Amino acid sequence: MNKSIKLAKKRLMNTFKSFLFLILISSYTIAQPQQKKWTLEDCINYAIDNNIQLQQQKISTQITKNNLLQSKMSLLPTLSMSANHNYMTGHTIDPFTNEFIPNNSTTENFSLSSSVALFNGFRLKNNVKVQKFNHKASLLQLDKIKNNIIINVATAYMQVLYNKENMQMSEYQYSTTKEQLENARKMYNAGATPIDNVLDAEAQVATSESQMVSAQNNYYLSVINLMQTMNMKSIDTSNFMINTPQIKEPDPNLLLLPVDSFFYAAVKNLPDLQYSEAMLKAKEYQLKMEQGNRSPRIFLSVSYGTGYSDARKKGTYTPVLVPSGFLATDSTPVLSYQMQYHEQPYPFMDQIKDNASTTISLGISFPIFNGYQTSTQIKNARLSLYQAKLDKDNTYNELYKTIFQAYQDTKAAYKKYLAQKKSFEAQKKSFENLSKKYKLGLVKYVDYNVAKNNYFKSQNQMLQSKYEYIFKMLILNFYKGEKFDL
Repeated sequence: MNKSIKLAKKRLMNTFKSFLFLILISSYTIAQPQQKKWTLEDCINYAIDNNIQLQQQKISTQITKNNLLQSKMSLLPTLSMSANHNYMTGHTIDPFTNEFIPNNSTTENFSLSSSVALFNGFRLKNNVKVQKFNHKASLLQLDKIKNNIIINVATAYMQVLYNKENMQMSEYQYSTTKEQLENARKMYNAGATPIDNVLDAEAQVATSESQMVSAQNNYYLSVINLMQTMNMKSIDTSNFMINTPQIKEPDPNLLLLPVDSFFYAAVKNLPDLQYSEAMLKAKEYQLKMEQGNRSPRIFLSVSYGTGYSDARKKGTYTPVLVPSGFLATDSTPVLSYQMQYHEQPYPFMDQIKDNASTTISLGISFPIFNGYQTSTQIKNARLSLYQAKLDKDNTYNELYKTIFQAYQDTKAAYKKYLAQKKSFEAQKKSFENLSKKYKLGLVKYVDYNVAKNNYFKSQNQMLQSKYEYIFKMLILNFYKGEKFDL
């Protein structure tokens, strides 16, 4: 009884120790930093945030935004204010009294002026339209650069996925070939097979090892290429791992749609043609703006001015009784009023108020000749407009060519994938059947190796055609406005 109790306590203690050990191991595992696995979306976002060309385009876009704001502000009246302090010596003229001043003096002048163009051939309004479409084109150029980044990163990412799977396949082939070498040696030692089979197996192992090393190098090179495409500052492949998604085969029924449906979707969603249209609009209004230079200019200006001079004095007249004669009878003096002038300093604020003047001007000017500049600018604007029309037509044709080529490439890639898949399935069945015969000694080792190599080759070709088809379908969907979704 006591022995049973001790055994039960011992088992309970061992269970408790095992449970405690599992808790410690779990805590240690959780505490360890998990290495980030980069998804395609992560790679694209990082590349967009760190692309130098995109940052430069953002600066250009901000400049066009500033130019648009400036063109709108140019429609408002101008307003300026000035203040001058003048120190005059020698024989000068007081600007407010127009009198000569023999002594030194100082003056202050203040002015406030405003002007507005009432009509100038709609040049300012057309300039607003020019800057508006320039800014729109700059935003679309930003989208074009983003699309190029997305496609480049997706291309590099898919290459990494393919090379990773191809590397794993080559490693499996190498391990399988090594097992065959061990079996060949055992059979040779047992006297069941000639030495030629061992030598052939050793040659196959060397070939498989070379292929595995080549596949591993291709994988790491594709990882480096992806990191460079993302513009990563540090190229350290040991700390960079991508997420390996379960890639689904795209729906081939999408290829039953006519190519025009893809093209019109691309016209609507891609910025290429929209950019050309925005530039064309900007050139149209640029021509109108240059033509406005031939129109008369009607303007209105208002100015207000005042000033102060320390040489200016303020005088007052005071009536004073003074003798003007005597009475004839008794010589009594006769008094009369005379106005006496008293000069005193002219206060600053009084002068500012009294010297104020306002001017309102309404004017018109006619351009007659300015060295043929206006005509040259109009001719160049017409040529730029024609060039923009050609650019738009060329963009339309190039976009259609790109979509049509992508559509045909995707259909061809799908057919190639189906053919490679069918070939792989046939090679797989043939190799499985031949493997059974080889184990029974009914097939030579050379024939078995040929079948095995054909099987692995067809598997690699199917894998390559699969990724090619998937990527081309993703590109075609991207042209339709869909995101890369793996």
